[in-house]
Amino acid sequence: GSGTNLTLSNNNTSGLSRLKYGWGVGTGGNDVFYSGAYYRFLNMNSGQAMDVNGASTTNGASIIQWPQNGGNNQQWIIADNGNGYYKITNRNSSQSLDVNGSSTTAGATIIQWPWNGGNNQQWQLTSTSAGIYKVINRNSGDVLDVNNASKTNGASIIQWTWSGGSNQQWQIIQE
Repeated sequence: GSGTNLTLSNNNTSGLSRLKYGWGVGTGGNDVFYSGAYYRFLNMNSGQAMDVNGASTTNGASIIQWPQNGGNNQQWIIADNGNGYYKITNRNSSQSLDVNGSSTTAGATIIQWPWNGGNNQQWQLTSTSAGIYKVINRNSGDVLDVNNASKTNGASIIQWTWSGGSNQQWQIIQE
């Protein structure tokens, strides 16, 4: 018989990711972040969520860890910004995850700030295992880190040199 040309399309990117994982390719996590979706970042050391302190909408408010409570200040939009980097925006404040003052110093604080496109507001999400990520700042090359591997409510989120510690790894879960 005569052949038919078939076109294969991918209409389920996370399903594709899981299939690849089943065949030993890729990480099997939510490799694709959906526009319009909200995500929680849970620290692998403390189990707490990345949170804008006090649900503040003020420029420069600090980013901390806090027990999950479903608040919009613990939900983030992950938007592709090109070249493998993402803009990470808080659902409550509509402000961006930002390294304070564009610092390249280990220990610099993470704040929220209106989006300006700076490299200190761009993040690479690199999988360490299925659904678990290190979050690397484009400007400094440092990663999101819970200061001193604290498990305390309200501990600050800083940038620090990658060490592989569980306080530098984040489970990213779609709401």
